[in-house]
Amino acid sequence: MVARNWNQTTPAGAYFDAFADKILIFTLLCCLPSCSVSWKVIGWIILIEMLVMVGGCAIDLQVRFWGKFKTLFQDVAIGLVIGGQYIFHFSWADQHANDIMIVVLWATCASAVIYLLSIIRGLAREVKFLKN
Repeated sequence: MVARNWNQTTPAGAYFDAFADKILIFTLLCCLPSCSVSWKVIGWIILIEMLVMVGGCAIDLQVRFWGKFKTLFQDVAIGLVIGGQYIFHFSWADQHANDIMIVVLWATCASAVIYLLSIIRGLAREVKFLKN
């Protein structure tokens, strides 16, 4: 945000910003098995996030609204599950933790598809440029 305001953005900075978001999400996801969340759901979220990061290295990806929305959604959902169970002791947090994270998994998949389409479009532009 600060870099954009000062018009000091770089491709490396954009990559490391996304990487820092992933580290935050991965750290929080590692806390979830104690909150009745299946390792399968956590594993799929991590796998999809890593594939997007690897794909993002292949081509310069622009920050998209859906990517930011997905990160915010993940943060809020994980906060609800962990905070609801351990801080506020809500009974629904334990009962529906896995359901909440399945919704997060779907949001992660939707964001990954959007980024995948961006990668494909970007690669198609590069191939078209190389042919000319």
